[in-house]
Amino acid sequence: MHRKIEIIVNNSELAAGTRGASLGPGAIMTAARKANNPYFGLYPLHPLPDYNRFLDQKNETEFAKNLQGFKLVFESAAEKTTEILHKGSFPLILAGDHGSAAGTIAGIKAAYPDKRLGVVWIDAHGDLHSPYTTPSGNIHGMPLSLSLGNDNMGYQRNTPSEETVSTWNELKHKYTGTIKLNPADLVFIGVRDTEYEENQLITENNITNHTVESVRKEGAQAIVQHVLEQLAPCDIIYVSFCLLYTSPSPRDS
Repeated sequence: MHRKIEIIVNNSELAAGTRGASLGPGAIMTAARKANNPYFGLYPLHPLPDYNRFLDQKNETEFAKNLQGFKLVFESAAEKTTEILHKGSFPLILAGDHGSAAGTIAGIKAAYPDKRLGVVWIDAHGDLHSPYTTPSGNIHGMPLSLSLGNDNMGYQRNTPSEETVSTWNELKHKYTGTIKLNPADLVFIGVRDTEYEENQLITENNITNHTVESVRKEGAQAIVQHVLEQLAPCDIIYVSFCLLYTSPSPRDS
């Protein structure tokens, strides 16, 4: 790594179905301090604005909860990512819920609109829902649908409000005027907790998923080689890693 690292800290948990994700970035930094690791003192830190106050307001968008607050998170994440890339630095993002990854992807494409972007999504979840298909309304299950610009309308189960549709469509094209990601340039690793609608989108778009079983069988090095071969036509690769914790109740998609 020869480029200067700059760290974005995003404490948003607006997109999550349960509370606590906002504590994640701080917990990672606390663990580093406890281990006497000076990592977070070596590089510039950029805390994003805290919009979690929207959790204390009445939700007006049933099928994309806290959407107006999420829009602000999306924009702040995108704009800070673009700013750091334009400086020639490498953005490392610590985030609460996974929804804000859509903002990061938008920021990368805004910085490099003519570059082909590949995304490696290391997560248990596909995050391919839209307001039209979501079983919960939680936006942390939607960032890749937003980036792909694919609402999966063939499997629609919900009728979102006009406000939801308007804001959602704005975010799909914001900063680029077009979609941010092509299905051929998306690679899943370890995705295993998906709903029917997501499975159909994965199948119909031939989205690659290196399962947990394949990682165990082939080994991490072989899987990385497969990923690099598939994304060889891409100019940029974004890796998003979702750290999970054991919970007595299933994730609300």
